[in-house]
Amino acid sequence: MAMMTMALVAGMTIAYFERSMLVKRVGGSMRDANLAQTLAEAGIGRITGQFASVDSLLADINGNGAPDRDEGWQDLTTSPTTLPLGYSFYAKAGNPTSPVRRVAVGEGAGITAATLSSQRVDVAIQSMRINDLFISNQIRPFLFIQTAAGGLTKSVSTWDKEVSSQKVAVWLELEVNPNNSAFVDIYCAGASQYGKAKSYLRQFVGTYQ
Repeated sequence: MAMMTMALVAGMTIAYFERSMLVKRVGGSMRDANLAQTLAEAGIGRITGQFASVDSLLADINGNGAPDRDEGWQDLTTSPTTLPLGYSFYAKAGNPTSPVRRVAVGEGAGITAATLSSQRVDVAIQSMRINDLFISNQIRPFLFIQTAAGGLTKSVSTWDKEVSSQKVAVWLELEVNPNNSAFVDIYCAGASQYGKAKSYLRQFVGTYQ
């Protein structure tokens, strides 16, 4: 009888510790997921804030001497392979899925790298990895890493080469306005990582008319 009681107590103790570890793992995952979303929001907020700023120095994000919002428009009906701002991308007509959604699908599925050679995301590309957007030193998202103080600092690495597990890539996405093909809608997208958790967000910025 004593042995049976000890075995029962031991079994209950093991089950308790297993449940405790599971709760800790789930709690940690939820925390990282929330922090990843916060990091994506911070990255998007930084770029949209500068893009819309009335301060011409802040609005000159790419550092070429002109506010980026003044040079961001492009006639997408011509299906260009390059856009004026090196950190902007668009989905070629025929597949309206936004680049950030394709990135989320690709990262979630763990696919191999896509063949992305320009700022135009072609119809056949159904999914991508974040690193696929880092085409060159001139065509690439902005990459920020979170500092120990909680702020953001720029990284010159590509997504895969950046060793920090607290990082966010931010870029612009252009779309033909659904109500007027002469207008172009602009969005700011972000893909972030905090620990093992990732988050993907997109925010409307405005319309070029």
